[in-house]
Amino acid sequence: ICRTAQMLLALAALALPFWSKWPFAAPAHRCWPSSRPVGPTAVPPSAKMDGTRYTGEFGGRVDVLQVVRVVDCVVAANVLLVHQHRRAKDFLHVIVTPDTQRCAILAQKWRHVRCCSDASVLSNVTLDGVAQLLAAVGPQAAAKGAPWYLQQMLKLGAVAHGVQGLGTHVRIMDGETLMVQPADWFTGSGVEIFDTCDPKGRDHRQIGDGWNHERYGALYYRLTGLPPAGSPVLVAHGMSMTRQHARSLLDAFSPPGETWRSDMWVAHSLSRLCDAAAETGFSEYYYYSSWVLGTLRRGEN
Repeated sequence: ICRTAQMLLALAALALPFWSKWPFAAPAHRCWPSSRPVGPTAVPPSAKMDGTRYTGEFGGRVDVLQVVRVVDCVVAANVLLVHQHRRAKDFLHVIVTPDTQRCAILAQKWRHVRCCSDASVLSNVTLDGVAQLLAAVGPQAAAKGAPWYLQQMLKLGAVAHGVQGLGTHVRIMDGETLMVQPADWFTGSGVEIFDTCDPKGRDHRQIGDGWNHERYGALYYRLTGLPPAGSPVLVAHGMSMTRQHARSLLDAFSPPGETWRSDMWVAHSLSRLCDAAAETGFSEYYYYSSWVLGTLRRGEN
């Protein structure tokens, strides 16, 4: 009896990590029509990838945007590094944050730094409101949390609205990143250069990216009727965006009869979210790059 009990206890210990994940998440493919994800599309040959390989920087102004919860030493160091590595010094570095006090201290040191509170970016969009919308979607969405979703939407909204004087060409950088070397973010004609996560740049045009496509792509397909771009390396920690393309994307995310200006695209997007894909249910970078690369692919301006 003792040996049997010991064996049962051992089996229970082995099974604990498995059962601790109960209730189990439903596979994200269920979020697609007939539970069949639409295959991703190829990155068009005309797309410009990896800004460290280009010369002849865009002659227009390129501003920098960061959306952060806390203005810490990493953010302060990145302000310094961006200023050092940018050849053109006539640009704004806008920081969207609830940490307005420390941002104000940074702005006193750097004249080109502008601070913007979360609440002033999107009309009638709050952290509590996003949390309520996610709770209505389901447990996975609620567990992922409103901060993760809201910070991505703030980036798109800030570019579209041009908060704190952001210009038409913007480079978004995540809060934990540092600019360690010069890089071109736009071509000489002002076209976005897309970052890749592949340091050797060998696979950025391959088709198929597993979980990124199946999870991120579900909401994008629901909102636009289009499959996302099929490169596994477009979900980086920064993105070059233009105001024109950001507004066009948010128009597509808005409910019928509304445009990006109303900011109703936030609630509309979250209401279309599928809980089985909510662990990684939204990607500002993947959606923006898919939208622009899809425009190139369709030969639109």
